[in-house]
Amino acid sequence: MPGSVRLSVADARVDRPLIAHMVSAYAQARQAPADDVALAVGTLETMVDWVVEHAYPSGPSPLDVVLRAEDDELHLEVRDKGRPLASFGGPHTPAPPALEPLTRVVRDLHLENLGSQGKKLACWIPIPLLAIDAANITDGAVDVDASAITYRLARSEDAAEVGALVHSHYQLNYPHEFFYDPEALSQAWAAGNLVSSIGLDGTTVVAHGALFRPAPGAAPEIGSAIVHPAYRSRGLGQQVNQLLYQEIGRFEASAVMVHLVTLHTHSQAMAEKSGFVVTGLLLGAQPPGVHGDHARLSVATAYLVLDHRPREVALPTRYASVLAVCYDDLGLPLVPQDPEVAALAWGSAPGIVRHDTHPALAARVTIWRWTPEDQTLLLDVLRDVVRGKAPMCFTDLDLHTLTQDELDEIVDILRTYDDFAAGLMPFGPHGHDYLRMQAILSDDLELDSISLASDRSRAIRELVFNDHDQLALLVEGQQQPATDATA
Repeated sequence: MPGSVRLSVADARVDRPLIAHMVSAYAQARQAPADDVALAVGTLETMVDWVVEHAYPSGPSPLDVVLRAEDDELHLEVRDKGRPLASFGGPHTPAPPALEPLTRVVRDLHLENLGSQGKKLACWIPIPLLAIDAANITDGAVDVDASAITYRLARSEDAAEVGALVHSHYQLNYPHEFFYDPEALSQAWAAGNLVSSIGLDGTTVVAHGALFRPAPGAAPEIGSAIVHPAYRSRGLGQQVNQLLYQEIGRFEASAVMVHLVTLHTHSQAMAEKSGFVVTGLLLGAQPPGVHGDHARLSVATAYLVLDHRPREVALPTRYASVLAVCYDDLGLPLVPQDPEVAALAWGSAPGIVRHDTHPALAARVTIWRWTPEDQTLLLDVLRDVVRGKAPMCFTDLDLHTLTQDELDEIVDILRTYDDFAAGLMPFGPHGHDYLRMQAILSDDLELDSISLASDRSRAIRELVFNDHDQLALLVEGQQQPATDATA
């Protein structure tokens, strides 16, 4: 990971001075003020002492310490595989008394269980640090004047350059294959299905972001934020996104959504600082290979609300309190629904819609009506999904057209097929909000390395994992989940 340092010690009790020296040297190398260096050392020592006391009450205390500098903050992380401990962090599970004083000087102090990888105690300290990007060392240093970078919307003549930037970051693993085809990319821009903003160093495209045209009435998706490795940590990603925000009006959108990687927290933190709210966690939604990995990775969904008018929805009993909190975090009041009026948006569409997707992607199903015929159709659709060997299945329930009783019945049926909650997907097709359920149909999932940036996103993770009996064990760090459930 660029800009990070990791130290593994066999016994933290013996090597405590070495740990303190590492964080001190790291902060000083990044020109942190002396008082902030002392704060970093003292914070890490307190975290290490707490882990040693509770995870290793006797004997050697092996652990790893990871330091990372991002956006004028220092991330501290202590990893161990000692005695199991309950997770904490957030308003509902505050830090234990011994660590409570740290919460006054650090951000986002939390303990997260990682299954077979043990657990990690982590936090952020607001310290101004010199950004040192490892890519500049491995790929050749570039002396960049950020003020010299120019930004504009992409044009047809930029297609080959954008494709080259995508290839430099993802090789041939990016799931949106049209980025590799200049003609197809130019056609997407010309048709208005895609809006790209770019950052240029002279005539070379060094940063890119995109807005994807949504289904009718749905929120457009902002994404494909890519910055050349030699130009990172200079704010280019924020600049291309700011240009995209100015273009949202062309979609007449009520909200903007984004899919956030969970391999690291950087993009999550940036999105939340921009006002996005995490509402869901989609397990295994990202195909293998995108980030050089060999398993399916999870993504978080987040929304920036532009229209705060009340939402006319019903909430299923099982998830009513959690969904109500999501709406409150989004700043959306709730009012009683009018299912008959909302159903008009679907016209003559079948009550259960199976969406065609690429075989490597998850299957998707939408339920907006619930009649005896639809009940039979649902079972047929679920069987087809299994026969199609999709790795995951995401099923969306329309909260505008389905009554609470109907939602409760559908949720009960889906749960008998090992479906569990994924979260709230507001501003979907026809401008409606959806409860998304998910089912694991593959054993090729990576669940141990999910990193989340905030208390809010970790609360969504807790909802998702606790709604599945075997995944709930991973939250407590008791065992690996079995991932061969069928839908």
